[in-house]
Amino acid sequence: MSQESLSSKADWQSVSKRKKEKQDGRIPKEWKLSSLPEANVKSYTDIPHKSGILTKKELDITENYDAVALAEAIKARKLMCIDVTRAFCKVCLFLLNPQLASPISV
Repeated sequence: MSQESLSSKADWQSVSKRKKEKQDGRIPKEWKLSSLPEANVKSYTDIPHKSGILTKKELDITENYDAVALAEAIKARKLMCIDVTRAFCKVCLFLLNPQLASPISV
């Protein structure tokens, strides 16, 4: 490998590392799992309920409403947009990328 290739590789790796650290720093600590799910886990769908990260209200929002019911509840001021957004952001974080939701580096 040439020196230029090594330098280029180091550059993208350092940029990647900085970007990951920046991304991780933007995720509130209270939204993170205390550890990654075990390797043999087949489904992550029960993690929101078991993790303790979501409040009872957030669990209700994510488990008991479809899109139409959420819109109606927001319109009727039974739910606030910020609460719905926060609940789904928490769920998406560890369902779509559990490594981001974990405090440990992988």
